[in-house]
Amino acid sequence: LCMKRKPHRGIDWIRSKPWLACAGLFSTLMAIICGFGGLMMIGISYNVINTIIPFLIIAIGIDDMFIITSCWEQSDENQTVPQRMSQTLSHAGVAVTITNVTDILSFAIGCINFREGLDPGNLVTEDHYISKYFDDIKEFWKAGPQLHIGILNPPDLANSTAREAILSTVAAFENTDFSLGREGTVFFLLEYLNYLEQLNVDLEDTAGLWKHKFRSWLKYTGGASQWESDVKINEITGVIEAFRFSVALKNIVEPNQHKLAAKLMRSIADAQPFHVVVYYEAFPFADQYLIILPAMVFNVSVTLLCMTVVSLLMVPSLPSGVIIFVSIVSINVGVFGYMTLWGVNLDAISMISIIMSIGFAVDLSGHIVYAFVTSHGDTNQRVIGALQALGWPIFQGASSTIAGISVLYTVDAYIILVFFKTIWLTMAIGAVHGLFFIPVFLSVFPIGFFCIPKTSELS
Repeated sequence: LCMKRKPHRGIDWIRSKPWLACAGLFSTLMAIICGFGGLMMIGISYNVINTIIPFLIIAIGIDDMFIITSCWEQSDENQTVPQRMSQTLSHAGVAVTITNVTDILSFAIGCINFREGLDPGNLVTEDHYISKYFDDIKEFWKAGPQLHIGILNPPDLANSTAREAILSTVAAFENTDFSLGREGTVFFLLEYLNYLEQLNVDLEDTAGLWKHKFRSWLKYTGGASQWESDVKINEITGVIEAFRFSVALKNIVEPNQHKLAAKLMRSIADAQPFHVVVYYEAFPFADQYLIILPAMVFNVSVTLLCMTVVSLLMVPSLPSGVIIFVSIVSINVGVFGYMTLWGVNLDAISMISIIMSIGFAVDLSGHIVYAFVTSHGDTNQRVIGALQALGWPIFQGASSTIAGISVLYTVDAYIILVFFKTIWLTMAIGAVHGLFFIPVFLSVFPIGFFCIPKTSELS
């Protein structure tokens, strides 16, 4: 009702300006062409994630057109075009600036904080053979994948105490919830000890047994093809400089299991009296799971701080800036929750899309607060004036963005669907905040609470 109080609000087929809409769409298309061209000129190649960019930019790029059109319709029809344009930009200029500055900042923070370790199966469509491969390989992760443990600068194997320390290290890796035990361990030292036991050889600490005979066993009896890549021996001194062994793992199918296994194995390695390193091919995924939550908290905090600073610079009222901050947090809490219900996991892609959504949340909440600050009268009159000025453009912008990205829902690719779900939720929840929650919240406080300077009120 507030959006319809004045004449010529909403849809007016007689006064509609289709050529203006075409011009707004054309300017967005030009921005896309220039952006892609500039990136290709500096050597950035096209990849699958760029597929969503045209839909995203068209959807959000025309939002400013709705604001400018609404402010134009509110200008005095008896004035000249330059005068009306001046009045239009005096109202729409800050709102448009908030939109673009916050979007640029949120996109920039998302770009510079991309993390390695994304599941490769999520980089292709669901029906791609690579995706099926990573689904099938999870069956093999239930039992049998090999954890490689390297010991650098090991102690002298001729010393029985040193051998016991090494065997104790092996046992530490074998006796975990993610290990198969001794039957899954491949270690040349265990094989050599079995070999000596079969020969009934006393395990005396002699160089002949642990250097000369050991090297002969590695080369002939033990099989050079089996152990040659596991042991590094100094050809001059005959000293073992490094070696490795492997332990079979189990129960590392889910992301949280990868994370827990990586933390456990690395903690065991750090607790040993010599330099031990561990490697498993899926640990890059585990590294992502380990850093993604603190990285997201940090990046979201930085983004919120940047958005708040921009809002305070553009909206000359500290309490109003705080309200924008609270609304951004509220919108993104809703987005986080519904993304979880919609089947989106926390990974590098969802982190970037969440950071990007913060910029969109500022648009929807900042516009209505700015219109409130620049209106006249008491609190209720300002709320009505804000909805009259920018309520309909906010609805148009949110609905057009949702319509523009809805086509992405038909693409069966994880990355594209994550961006679709994030933007859809941000626009839907943000529109509800901008058109209902924020106006109601603003109307609760007296006008003196907002400390609005008279110079900020637009005529």
